[in-house]
Amino acid sequence: MNTSARFTKELAQPLVSFTAFLPVDNDSPSHLSQHNASVSSVLRLPYERFWAQVLYSPSLLIFLDTYLRYAPRPFQALETENEQEEEDPILKELREALVNRVFRLILRLSTNKESSKDLMEIEEFSSIVKQHNILDLPKILDICVMFGGFNSGLVSKMISHLFKSCSWLEEDWDK
Repeated sequence: MNTSARFTKELAQPLVSFTAFLPVDNDSPSHLSQHNASVSSVLRLPYERFWAQVLYSPSLLIFLDTYLRYAPRPFQALETENEQEEEDPILKELREALVNRVFRLILRLSTNKESSKDLMEIEEFSSIVKQHNILDLPKILDICVMFGGFNSGLVSKMISHLFKSCSWLEEDWDK
């Protein structure tokens, strides 16, 4: 069965609305809450609807790209905490929730198999990841910096799986 045929535009309906993650969002409880709600909504979707969202909702991939670009790095957060007064506990909780949700989103995007019935062939997965620019080398490097410190074992397994599944990543690395 052609797996991409399973991920139809109809399955993606209704599309979950995402907005780009901007640097100012780090200090906005309303923006952080909105991002948390969007990511949480997508994470709750069953396998085929999740991948349909990824393929047919350009705002999801724009959010992911801008989050990886503009979210504070762990070492930046430490510098800020040392330089300033006590951080707002609501902002801190919203940021931590978003970090955890985005990490779970990335984990889901980086695997072709969630269960024995929810899976796609490696070749199809690789093609989808490349064709839709879901994960590329700059994003992978950002993922390592942002999430490797608090879950190095899982990040390492995820990156290893991506390089084994997507041979074009190694070719890009060699360039």
